[in-house]
Amino acid sequence: MKAAVAAFYELPLEEKSKYAMAADDIQGYGQVYVVSEHQKLDWCDIMVLMTLPPEYKKMKYWPVAISGF
Repeated sequence: MKAAVAAFYELPLEEKSKYAMAADDIQGYGQVYVVSEHQKLDWCDIMVLMTLPPEYKKMKYWPVAISGF
């Protein structure tokens, strides 16, 4: 799983964007950032994939390289 996710992050942004989080969901690919007057902009790319309970697993967010897990 770790190697598959690492490979996902090596993909071009256009490919990763195919798995973007929907506005009303927490699963999928996206960015998280914290804006504060007390620190520099803190930004990261994230991939959130729920596995348990199984009914929460949304395969549309699972890239082909990861979906075998």
